[in-house]
Amino acid sequence: MKKGKVRQVFAILGIVILLGLYVATLITAIMAKPYAHQMFIVSVFCSFVIPVILYGFILMGKAFGRKEKNGMSLGEFRRMKKKMSKMPEEELESEDQAQADIVEKKTKNK
Repeated sequence: MKKGKVRQVFAILGIVILLGLYVATLITAIMAKPYAHQMFIVSVFCSFVIPVILYGFILMGKAFGRKEKNGMSLGEFRRMKKKMSKMPEEELESEDQAQADIVEKKTKNK
């Protein structure tokens, strides 16, 4: 599934949940049962909290999924850093040299 489709599905799901909460709030406000007041309070509380949580997830997705100038997301950078910390010193030095050679070739071609 593409990124846009996933967002669209979650947006529709959030709308359905919020509409359900509004209907539940209306029904509990009308009910004359002993537990109706508590259900009403919970429903009103969730009507405010759920959108805030969804907004927080959206912000986290934007922050952690963002591509930086070098084309690497924060998660990819952390995985690379973890992988490199487990490598022996000889491999790290040879990898650094290989990267330096690539940069040198690019600068010579310009």
